This record gives sequence, C-alpha cells and structure tokens, in this order.
Amino acid sequence: MIQIRALHLFNFENAVRTVRFRLGRVNVITGASQRGKSAILDIIDFCTGSRSYNVAEGRIRDTVAVYALELQTPEGIVIAARPAPDEGRSSNTVMYLGFSDGINPPSPQLLRPNYELAGAREFLSRLAGIRDNETDPAGGARESFTANIRHAMFYTMQSQSEVANRDILFHSQGEERIPQAIRDTMPYFLGATDPDYVRKRNALRDAQRELRGLDRQRNESASIGASPRAASLLAEAARSGLIPSRQLEDERGTLEILADAARADVGDVDDAVGDGLSEAISGLRDEREALRQEAASLRSQNENLRQLLAAHGSFGTEAAEQGARLESLGLLRLERETPVAEITSCPVCASTLDEAIDGIGDLQDSLRSIQRDIQQVGQSVPRIQQLISANESELSDLNGQLRANTLALEQQTAAQADIEELSSRALQRAAVRGRINLYLESVSRDLEDVAIAARIRELQESIDLLEEALRSDETEVRLESALNRVSRTLSSVAQELNLEHSEFPARLDRRRLTVVVDMRQGPRTLAQIGSAANWLGYHIAVLISLHDFFLTENRPVPRFLVMDQPSQVYFPQGAQTNEVSLADEDSAALARFFRRIFDFVESASEGFQVILLEHADLADDWYQDAIVERWRGPGNALIPQDW
Repeated sequence: MIQIRALHLFNFENAVRTVRFRLGRVNVITGASQRGKSAILDIIDFCTGSRSYNVAEGRIRDTVAVYALELQTPEGIVIAARPAPDEGRSSNTVMYLGFSDGINPPSPQLLRPNYELAGAREFLSRLAGIRDNETDPAGGARESFTANIRHAMFYTMQSQSEVANRDILFHSQGEERIPQAIRDTMPYFLGATDPDYVRKRNALRDAQRELRGLDRQRNESASIGASPRAASLLAEAARSGLIPSRQLEDERGTLEILADAARADVGDVDDAVGDGLSEAISGLRDEREALRQEAASLRSQNENLRQLLAAHGSFGTEAAEQGARLESLGLLRLERETPVAEITSCPVCASTLDEAIDGIGDLQDSLRSIQRDIQQVGQSVPRIQQLISANESELSDLNGQLRANTLALEQQTAAQADIEELSSRALQRAAVRGRINLYLESVSRDLEDVAIAARIRELQESIDLLEEALRSDETEVRLESALNRVSRTLSSVAQELNLEHSEFPARLDRRRLTVVVDMRQGPRTLAQIGSAANWLGYHIAVLISLHDFFLTENRPVPRFLVMDQPSQVYFPQGAQTNEVSLADEDSAALARFFRRIFDFVESASEGFQVILLEHADLADDWYQDAIVERWRGPGNALIPQDW
C-alpha cells in the first residue's frame, strides 16, 4: 500500500529541496511558526490529485516551480509530480507520474506532465488497490460514481483547522458536496459493498434490456396475427394496385389472396431510364445556358457598334462644319499649294508685305486633315452597318434554338415527373408487399413464440435473483457490522486517552459524519461533549480505529496519516512552544495522545506511517527519535534561505 518516501521541491533554477520520511514509522517535523510545516499537507494533497491548490501565499508559492512526492507502492517507487499553476491561475489539471529507482531525486527536466488529472487519479487509485466499484446513492437525482484515490484521502490527512474541529471529522469535510461523497464511498472503503457488485449490476442491466426486446417482439407477433390486421393488409394491397379491388370479394381465403399480393409485381422502374432522363435534362440545361450567353454576347456587340455608328455620325457633322469654315480661305485668293514663306503680298489689298504671314499654312494643313477624316468616316460607316446586320441575323437563329431547347426541356421534365411518380408507386407497393410478407411469416411462428416465452421466463428468474443479490439491505447489514467494529475500537481508544465521557460507548455516525457518545442522558455528538482537547482526542481515536480496520481487512486506503499541529489545543494562539510551559496535566495529556499514535504505528503489522507537523518538541526519547527535521533558528525552514 502507499506510503511517502520523500517530498521534493524544485525552484525555477532547477535547484531541489528534499524532505525525506521513514516508512512504517512516525515522522515528526517540528519548528517555529511560518516555516512551511502546514504547506507539507497541502503539497501532499495537491500531488495526489486535488483540484485545489491550497499552498498559502508567500515564499513557497513565489519560489517553487514543481512539487513532487516520492511514493512507495506495491508496484515500486513512483514519482507523483505537479507543476505550480501558471500565474493568474488558481490551479491546473496536469501531473507527471512515473517509476523511479528512489536513489536520487528525479531530474526536473523529466517531470513533464504526462497525465490529465482524471487519468492521474485513475493511476493512483490502481496503485492504492482501488478496483472496479460503483457507489449506490439512495434516492434523489444523484447519479452513481466510482470511488477513487481522492475519496480515500479523506481518511489520511487532518489540516490545522480540522484536527481538533468539533464540526468536521474528516479531511475536506467542510467543502461543498464532500460530506455526501464521504457518506457514499464509506461503504466501499469499509468493505461493505459486494466485490462483484459491478459485474452483477451490469448482468442485471443486460438481462433487463434483452427482456424488454423479447416482450416487444412477442407483443408485435400477437398484433400481427390478429384478423383485423389481415383485413387491413388486403385493403392496402387493393389501394396500391397489388391486387384488383374485386379480389376483396373473392371466395378464396384471406391468406391465399395475401399470398397473391405478396407475389405481385410492384412495377419497378428501370433505373437506367431515370438516369438517362436526368442526363438529357442536364444536357439541355447546359445547352440553354450556352445559347443564352452567346445571345447576350451578340446583343452587347450590337449595342457597342450602334454607339460607334452614332459617334461616327456626330464626328462627320462636326468635321464638315469645320471644313466649311476653313474653305472660306479661298476668298483670300491664296493658292492652295503656295508655301507660306513665298506669300509677300496681302491677300486682301495686294500690297507688298514686309514680313511673311504666319499660320496660313497651318490652316491649309488642318483643312486637308479634316477632308481626309471625313473620307475615312464615310468608308467605316457601311462596314459597321454590315456587322450589325450580321449579328441581328445570328441572334434570330439563336432565339429559334432557344425556343426549341425550351420545348425539349419541358418534354423531358414532364417525362421525368412521370417516372418519379411510377417509382413512388412502386416503392409504396413494395412497402405494402413487405408488410404482407411479415404477416404471412407470423402465422407460422408458433414454435418460435414458444422459444421466446421460455427465454422470457429464464430471464425473469435471472433478474429476480440478481435484484435480490443487489438489494441494499445486505450492504447495510455489512456496513452496520463494520461500523460496529470501528466503534468498539473507538470506545477503547477513547478510554485509553482518558477522554471526557469515555466511560460511555462511542460510535461513528455515518449519516452525520461525527462521533456520538451514548450517555445516560441520551446520545451526544462531538460538538456537544466538551473542550478542544476532547475534540482532538476523539479525532485521533476515530482515525486510529478506521485505519486499524483498513489494515485488518486490507482495504485500499493509503497507509499513512498526516496531522498538522495537533498540539495547538494546549498552546495559546500564536505562542511558540518554547515560550510556554504546559501544566503537568496538559503535558501528560499531550504525551498520552502522541504515545497512542506511536503505539498504533508500532503495532501495525502491515506497516503504517504517520507524519506529524508540529510546534511541540517533546523531550521524550521516543519523540526525539521520530524527528526528521527541526525548523528553528535562522535559515531552518521548508524553503532554503538562498532561494
């Protein structure tokens, strides 16, 4: 079973701090306040699959990158490591689990998470010996679930706020939904549930499922064999055309007419015909799209040509007007070919000019250019008109092809609709024929019905036996027996610890999750029976009693118990143990509590480990020998000073 060999902490520079523990022994870590003692319990909780990260704010959170437990298990030494949550996150859901030689601390580079939290819990549960199981919540809307390592941890730790709490008996009992989880899983950990419960439950579910199927089959057979069913099938056969309507009045028997209907042709349509029509319709649609695109292209061309023709007309008119204005130069009596440089007399009065007239030649050149443009426009217009005419003719042909295409498409679509209607009728007739065949088969099922009836009787007997075996009464009887044994040990330990009211029988109340002492005045719960020292004593008595039972019955609960500062009830709040001298009575009571824990560990033949996180530093040799670390004085703490 699981015990703790060591705790390893790695900082962000991969330096390691190791705290080692002895197996099968009491291990005491004693020290002053704020040295990290309480964090050890939170780290153990975190590395065994807790969803919460409860390490207090301060140096530990600021310096530790990875937390790791070195566990002794039946399968070998296992490292259970978990990285500190990322900044801004309250926790994480990943862990590393792997085997180790246990000689040296593991390398932090190898502790990369390899499990999600659910898988890690399953792995640790298997190591603890927790096998197939299922809780059986009584009534309500709660679903059953499987007990795992986290449920076992309720019995292995007591935090500083729990160890002497009058209202909380088990670890995490104060959290939401945890009390019900403790109640639901306690029967499993006490061995009250049938180890074959899951197998029997699954067998019951399978038998019930098969029985429902056979009942349904038997009921359908009875319904099919009724004569109204036969009449209904005959009417369906006539409506669908499998038989002529006149056959309903045939003197032959109903079965014979139905047999004819079952052999009738349903008129299946050749799939090739439908496929051919689909291909033809698809081709016609493609052709129509191509014709439409070609016609649209021709219309666009004609529109562009008409715009070009209009532009030519406007240009010709403007060019002619400009040419007429330039022709007026003829009134100036200029020779059309006379170079400008040779014009030395005024064209109006014929007087001699001192200088040549600039621009006359340019005007003549412009006139000649306009005349050439007018000639070219006159030549282009007939060609444009010819193209427009040709396109119009081609458009007329395309429109004719589109009309022919539309007609063909309508014909093919109509033919396809006819084929689909025929196919639908064929399917309808086929469905009716199938129901008729089913009915005809049912009339010869007498032997089969006998076999079904025999199997139903067999299943019902099996279901009755399984339900009887799974009745909660047996579980409750075994649970009551186990709790009685635990309670007897609890009463005995309470007397050894000299607790108040220990002269009366004490018992563990599963429903209320507390200790009840049956006094003369009536039963009294833990909250009703005294001081913090009493509450601490009954916590110790309950835990010793439970673990004694777990050991005796070899139940799958880790073989360790971690207790944080049980001596706190004897010291003023915030006081250091070296600052306060206990009264002889208190000192004796504290030593008696610790001594009983030591005695239990020493008597555990299968081996049991206790880790005490303590302010107290008793002078007794047996206590001093159990100290594994002492955190007092400068630099002595869980976190090294140089971190």
